[in-house]
Amino acid sequence: MSGPGRRHRLVLVGAAIVVTPIALLGLAHTAVGRPLLARLGGASAGCPIGAPVTPTQLEAQRAAAMAPLRGPAAAPSRPALGLAIDEATPADVRAWAAARGMTCEQALKESAVRCEGDVAGGAIRDVYARFDERERLVAIDVFRAATTGPLAAARFDERRSSLARDLGPPSDASGEATAAYLEAGPLRRAAIAYRFSDFAADVSAVNHASSGVVLREQYRSIPKRTGG
Repeated sequence: MSGPGRRHRLVLVGAAIVVTPIALLGLAHTAVGRPLLARLGGASAGCPIGAPVTPTQLEAQRAAAMAPLRGPAAAPSRPALGLAIDEATPADVRAWAAARGMTCEQALKESAVRCEGDVAGGAIRDVYARFDERERLVAIDVFRAATTGPLAAARFDERRSSLARDLGPPSDASGEATAAYLEAGPLRRAAIAYRFSDFAADVSAVNHASSGVVLREQYRSIPKRTGG
């Protein structure tokens, strides 16, 4: 799916969960998201990542956005849907996406890869992968195609169980990841969050009314503190 319909869908998803700096960054990836960010207090161009022109500058700005997400202890592992955080390259992400029937293109001054697929409800549809100046994966943002409450709840529970095995209990949780709860009304939302000193992970499910329930997953490297 491409064109205005896809852009509108991404903005709806972003608007429903735009509660953290990384959510704002995700929304900034769309052309129609920039005016909204300007109204929300973003950079003068409407996008907090529009000014930098080098991978090093982009990574410095990403690191600053990640600082508020830093937790007290290092993660026991850093799962990211089979991709290695701080190790995977753009070629690795493209191969991962191709294996799922997706096509990719460069974005953000070649510091990111955006992948899309026309897939059945509940499967991965949109991927936005960020890389540092060494071309190593530092963040991946995944949207799954809108689907029914039962299927969304099942996929949410699958991701929650997988993360619990790797990381233990979440740092925070909200809503109920059940079909009844998610289908009870528009913008019903369930979410879990993990916060470590070197890694952050989020999974959320949001009811977008007639289009169905959208599942979003975010996996991000948090750079080490510098200075004092």
